[in-house]
Amino acid sequence: DFVCFVGALQQYQRKAGYAMSTVRTIHSIELIREQDHAPTDPNNGFSHANHNYRIDIRLDGALYKMVRNLVGTAIRVCADRLSEERFNQFVNHAGDLGLARDDNPSRPAPPQGLTLEQVYYDDDEF
Repeated sequence: DFVCFVGALQQYQRKAGYAMSTVRTIHSIELIREQDHAPTDPNNGFSHANHNYRIDIRLDGALYKMVRNLVGTAIRVCADRLSEERFNQFVNHAGDLGLARDDNPSRPAPPQGLTLEQVYYDDDEF
C-alpha cells in the first residue's frame, strides 16, 4: 500500500466520487551509477565530478507523485534525516499501521530528469 507516497489523494477521490486504491506492485528498483563525465586525476585515479545516478523502477502502475515521493523519501534516508525503519514502515506496513501521506515528512524529488521510458501492456488487454 503506497498511501504514504501518493499526492493529492483526497482531491482525486472527491473528484472521482469513490475511494481509490493505493495498492500497487513494484517489480524492481535499481540504482545505477551513470558514466562520469569529468576527467580523472592522473595523480590519484579519482574523478573530481559528482557522480550521477539513475533509479529505474518497474511497476504495475503509479499513483500521482508516487515515484517522486519514493525517491525523495529514499534521499532523506540516505541523508540520515529519516530512519530506514520508518521508510520500511511507509513501504511495507502503511495499511497495517494506519499511516497516510501526512505521516511521511519527505518532499517529492524534483521532476527534472523524471522520464517515462517504456509502457508494457498484456497482449490480452487489446
